[in-house]
Amino acid sequence: MEKEILLELNISDEDKNLINLHSFLNILNVLNAEIYYLDIAYKSDVLLTNLLTNIISISESLRNKEESFKIVSDIDNFISLLDSTINKYIEKNNLNEIIEIIEIKSNISNIIKVLRIRAQEILSRIGRDEEWRLFYIKDLEYDFNNFFAAVEKNSKGKYRIVYNIAEHEEKSYLVNLSFNSYFGDKIYMPLVFKDVMRDLLANARKYTPPGGRITSGLVQTENELKFVVEDTGLGIPEEEIENCVGFGYRGTNVTNIVTKGGGFGLTKAYLTTKQFNGRMWIKSELEKGTSIRISIPNGNIKNKGLKIDPYASRESVL
Repeated sequence: MEKEILLELNISDEDKNLINLHSFLNILNVLNAEIYYLDIAYKSDVLLTNLLTNIISISESLRNKEESFKIVSDIDNFISLLDSTINKYIEKNNLNEIIEIIEIKSNISNIIKVLRIRAQEILSRIGRDEEWRLFYIKDLEYDFNNFFAAVEKNSKGKYRIVYNIAEHEEKSYLVNLSFNSYFGDKIYMPLVFKDVMRDLLANARKYTPPGGRITSGLVQTENELKFVVEDTGLGIPEEEIENCVGFGYRGTNVTNIVTKGGGFGLTKAYLTTKQFNGRMWIKSELEKGTSIRISIPNGNIKNKGLKIDPYASRESVL
């Protein structure tokens, strides 16, 4: 049975800041995992130890609004330090010719690109929390295909992402993602809503074992923006469905699953939905899957003076 979520959330200012930076934190977590793997799989080194300590320190500082602004604004210096440290580590330990090291370095480079994009997105939204923008559908399709490609790459061969049912096997996810709009080739939505879509799709993948299916659609009618994500995953205990949007809450049936996320993607989705006077429904059954549905009214589009978002297209996303 589908249930509308009406839970009142009391979120501290520090937690709100962390939620706002959720997409940035997620990439830091992915980066941390990649460097940690390098450290334990090859040669543990003080260079990597210091780098990991720095990343953890940055992640913890994201709760503070002023500190997080400095971190995001100064992202190029952090990336420069990161790049030089990885190169020094590889040279120092004579790892240049190892094929996996070359692949790891390439993957870290891709993660760095995404980290910079996330920083740009966050900076572009400062003081514009209520703003809506136009996104080209073709660019959204491109971005989310790249999102799933990056997810597959980061699995290091544990599973594949496929879009054709004929390719669907035990160690793959079958993904179906559709976009449609009353406005033709563009969709009009809040700047932050792309983060919400990405978070909910990432959750669907995390809590669905390989071999499962993820189906999602974004449609804009004349009056509303509607987004749905369905999976064939582990589900949420019925008595916990409403509480699952709470900050840091995880279902009692998935506490043993290690993820790289911050643990508040659903919180961000719910708060964003409420921010724009929308509604959220969740339907879930243990071992059969979960469906999340969001509806947000369009508002007065004609008087918005809309522009295409400069960070809405042509990115490699995680």
